[in-house]
Amino acid sequence: MMKRTVVALAFSLLLLGPLPGCVQDQGATKPQIEAKQNLGRALLAEGNKQSALKTLLEALEMDPENHEIHNTLGITYADLEQMDKAEFHLKKSLQIKPDYSEAMNHLGLVYNRQGRYAQAIEMFTKAAEDFMYQSRFAAYNNLGTAYFYMGQHQKALDAYKKALQVFPEYSPAHDNMGLTYEALREWDLAIESYKSSIQYAPNYPVSYLHLANLYLKFKRYDDAREMVLKAMEVDKNGEFKRDAKRLLDECGKRG
Repeated sequence: MMKRTVVALAFSLLLLGPLPGCVQDQGATKPQIEAKQNLGRALLAEGNKQSALKTLLEALEMDPENHEIHNTLGITYADLEQMDKAEFHLKKSLQIKPDYSEAMNHLGLVYNRQGRYAQAIEMFTKAAEDFMYQSRFAAYNNLGTAYFYMGQHQKALDAYKKALQVFPEYSPAHDNMGLTYEALREWDLAIESYKSSIQYAPNYPVSYLHLANLYLKFKRYDDAREMVLKAMEVDKNGEFKRDAKRLLDECGKRG
């Protein structure tokens, strides 16, 4: 059966940290630094992580005390599974700008991956409670995942609900609520949550697969098969092909 995990906001930091006493490259202008930083972000968004890292390191050489560059490097290193470097640069970002909620949220994601849930909760809570932070909904969703992994399901639900108060159409929070309701054996509420996730993000394969798995539990084989086929239809990159095939085979064996 497919591995079922809550969805945290995906990440997207330096092979070497800045040297003590570094100052901004006097030959680089602010527009040049911003252009280099934006290029790094674009490369990261395209999935070109190594090129993004190289570009962002060049940007950091131009401006070693730029909190935004440190933050983006942190995301990049996290995507490359280099968590120590990710943590270093995200902490550096917060050292430069202590109220930078974006870096708090990303540092929380690093802690979450490492199983350091209490520290993750602290970071997510600070970010989520910043009313000026545009991605408060994501921080609340991530807070919910930390509570979920700790087995504190009611607190997880409370966090997901807060995410949806900020952004009612945020599909990952609906999907995560479904998983949490399943853990609480609230089956109807779980189905409702998965359906809401699908409604708001019809091209998101995971919710179809989660719903199919739940239908299988209750021997609703035709409904399960329909959800798996829909997941396969929208999974353009085949990322969940193996999970979908396993569920489809299960439908055939049982149905």
